[in-house]
Amino acid sequence: MDQIEKRAEIRRGNANNTRCEGLDHPRGRRDVRFFLRKVFHRPISVGPEKFVGQIAETLTPLNPSGQIKANGAIWTAISHAGAMIPAQWEVKILDVLGTTVHVEPVL
Repeated sequence: MDQIEKRAEIRRGNANNTRCEGLDHPRGRRDVRFFLRKVFHRPISVGPEKFVGQIAETLTPLNPSGQIKANGAIWTAISHAGAMIPAQWEVKILDVLGTTVHVEPVL
């Protein structure tokens, strides 16, 4: 059987060892469901929510606002209690609202 005849048999579904492609085949549906389950049940890995709870370093004094560096990115930060936090101090990220981060000093 040459290639052209083999392809025609596969298209008709008469050939042995045909691959299960498309959603009309039960195996195709199972593969799609597995993929979707894998994609939508992942933990957050992108976006500002992943920064909550992490430790960052202040670049400028927070009195009560300034800049911090978290995971290589520079953010505008506000001290949670409104207290002065010196530069080069470790802070914990409590919340992210837009591009502003609320932090507290790590003691």
